[in-house]
Amino acid sequence: MPQQRRLLSARRKARGFTQESLGARLRVASVTVRRWESGTASPQPDKRHPLATALGVSMDELDVLLETNPQANSSVAPEVTSASASREGAPVNRRDFLAAGVGFSSSFVGLAHDDSAQSNDRSNVIEIVRDLTVTYSAHEQRHGGGNQARVAVEHYLQTQVAPQLASASSSARQDMFRAVAELLYVIGWMSYDASEHAVADRYLTSAARMAHEAGDGPLEAHILRAMAHQAIDLGDRTRALGLARRSMTPGRYGRACPRERALIQVIYARALIANDEHTAAARTLLHAESDLRNASPSQEEPQRVFFFGEASLSHETACGLRDMGDFTGAAKHFAHSVRTRNAERFTRTHALTLGLQADVEFRRGNVEEAFSMWNTSLDSMHGIRSGRTRNVASNILTTLNSQPTIKYPGSSELAERADLYLSLPH
Repeated sequence: MPQQRRLLSARRKARGFTQESLGARLRVASVTVRRWESGTASPQPDKRHPLATALGVSMDELDVLLETNPQANSSVAPEVTSASASREGAPVNRRDFLAAGVGFSSSFVGLAHDDSAQSNDRSNVIEIVRDLTVTYSAHEQRHGGGNQARVAVEHYLQTQVAPQLASASSSARQDMFRAVAELLYVIGWMSYDASEHAVADRYLTSAARMAHEAGDGPLEAHILRAMAHQAIDLGDRTRALGLARRSMTPGRYGRACPRERALIQVIYARALIANDEHTAAARTLLHAESDLRNASPSQEEPQRVFFFGEASLSHETACGLRDMGDFTGAAKHFAHSVRTRNAERFTRTHALTLGLQADVEFRRGNVEEAFSMWNTSLDSMHGIRSGRTRNVASNILTTLNSQPTIKYPGSSELAERADLYLSLPH
């Protein structure tokens, strides 16, 4: 399948549709859906809104899913061919680089030759970019990525950062590209958390390109890990494993600090599980645990790994065990994650973990415990705008509706609470 429509296919699969079932819902032939996904045809105007509704996306996001810009939606880890030349002082065509990679409005590139913008103090811009990265990363961990905070960041990138990137000298280029890569990563991750997957893919792809351009292997590995995580959630297991393996190269994983290595490894393990390589995954999980044990507060670590600790490792391990069908092991690790996480600082992830733990307990037949956890999860979701927490609420309704002949005590109230959360502005 051509790369430009792979996200459309992945989104369909994530929503549980085959090409045949989606075609039946939209009253088109399955071959028509196949042509949409291959890029050889686009939906007729009267089919666009029903398609967006079926896929659970906005009309704007559907437009992105249907884009045919292969550079904006590259499916492999970006290896920027100009990177080595850039670090040696040769010129890089940053106009094309920014236009293809970031996908911002034309003003983003057009400002590159604005003399007044070029007069900004570059070191001050870098410092602001880093501050924004820290601020929005912490915000996303507490409140989720589904908000309009990204708009302000995009504006700053367009009006202040793009001119500096375009005019940066070879000596300043590396720091600029590294700082912007981290901010683009945060915006991409926020988009991912908001379930705006096509937008997230564009930001994360651009972030990986810039990290490569900066020569920062650990940062590039961190971003590739995020892209692999997204691919796992979308059911694109082949792409997930390819991205995860790229993150594990000596120049990326090998140069990372122990905490970041643990994060990279645990997502690699989940990609292996998605591809039924369970033995290799078990070994990788043990390596991830070892890496995290080797992390020390006295070691210098990048700010981007502030969230990853024992609770996060347990959460991802639990997800992997769940995907292997080991619900007992998954329940144990989810419970450990809940016990060890700072719920106030990482509210969104805490709510998500509780919801996933509840699902596992329900599958194990512990209905009363599952209902209690789901209710606690919904309590924790107050004020959170996240596509992933919305998925928890949707899963509650799907689970309850799948068993219409069974009436559990409290099921109606639980369904009402989940439905209320889904009705809130996202």
